[in-house]
Amino acid sequence: MNKGLKWNKKPTPIIQGESMTGIFTSDFFNDKIGIIAGGNYENLNDNTQNKAITLDGGKSWQLLAQNEAFGYASCIQFVPNSKGKSLLATTATGVFYSQNRGKNWKKLLSDNDFIAFRFLNSKTAIASGKNKIVRFNLE
Repeated sequence: MNKGLKWNKKPTPIIQGESMTGIFTSDFFNDKIGIIAGGNYENLNDNTQNKAITLDGGKSWQLLAQNEAFGYASCIQFVPNSKGKSLLATTATGVFYSQNRGKNWKKLLSDNDFIAFRFLNSKTAIASGKNKIVRFNLE
């Protein structure tokens, strides 16, 4: 380990090349399983090339849920104690939840004002956004 002194650049399938496109959020469950999300901030509903998973520590990435679920995402995290299977995302169209590593998504909230969140534990998260902070429970 070099404490971040050296970085390796790896290609991802996330949309890029325009001024407001790319990866806006990432999380790793462990040293192998990770998730990236983002998209096109100027086209918030575009749900292509906006979420991907790695199972090999970021050496390769596979797109998830193409043309499904949400467009631009500002925050995505693995749910604690979910064995790297459950994910929560705040997006331009609401808060979404996946129980199968992002293959399928369920909309939990239609509120699109949330920008970020942090888990207190496996069932409780604190979300922040436009003039609000909310505590919510996953059932």
